[in-house]
Amino acid sequence: MNKWTSLRSVLFIGRLIGLLGIFFIIWDLLVITNTLNEFFIPRPIRVMEAAFGVITTGKYNEHIFLTLQTFGLGLLLGSVFGLFIGFVIGGIWFLRSFFMLYIFVIAAIPKILFYPIIFKIFVQPFWFKVAFVALHAFIFVIIAVVSALKNLDASVVIMAKTYGCAGFRLYSKIFWPAAYFSLLASLRMATISSLVGAIVADMLVAPGVGYVVNQLAYRFMVSELYALISVVALFAIAINFALLKIEKWSVKLLRI
Repeated sequence: MNKWTSLRSVLFIGRLIGLLGIFFIIWDLLVITNTLNEFFIPRPIRVMEAAFGVITTGKYNEHIFLTLQTFGLGLLLGSVFGLFIGFVIGGIWFLRSFFMLYIFVIAAIPKILFYPIIFKIFVQPFWFKVAFVALHAFIFVIIAVVSALKNLDASVVIMAKTYGCAGFRLYSKIFWPAAYFSLLASLRMATISSLVGAIVADMLVAPGVGYVVNQLAYRFMVSELYALISVVALFAIAINFALLKIEKWSVKLLRI
């Protein structure tokens, strides 16, 4: 079993590298043949050189660290509040029926429209960014948790209560397992949305990666612009990959 698993991992990595290679070759050919304007979309080698410079020189480390700090803290707080409120609302049917409509309405509204409200509440720039990021994560997590509890078979809950399972035990033994995998899936989506929220918040209030992206765009330093975005994107991909591994590990552990 381990040998087959290792072989599948090698084949997956090989296919991924092959697809990336094909993508970069096509990209390079399109730029060389002037199908894509190099002024706006540079050659891949230029972006790689700029990314190497961004990593080795550390010229944007302060901005990257600040963005990752607000991203991480916002994702954590948004997920925790989303999990807690999701359990409270999802576990009580009349609260679920009343609040779900408003949650879906908020989810459909572009988060940038909440900028004036959040900024009025959190005047300090750092906490404004954290709250803005947390809103992106909160929506995904609370919808996933409430939806999972809504789809839980009512007879399971009734049977658990019949055998004396109530209060905290009901949440830990019935509701938590029912929402666990939906929560992990929502965290992967929340990671992407929160990273976008962190960069947008930086564009609204300096400093941060979003602020640097704006400055590079104004100066037409396109290679560094793509490089900086790529470095941050790799971090988000790593988090998503880690969450996917945790989900697979959980499936094996729980023998699902």
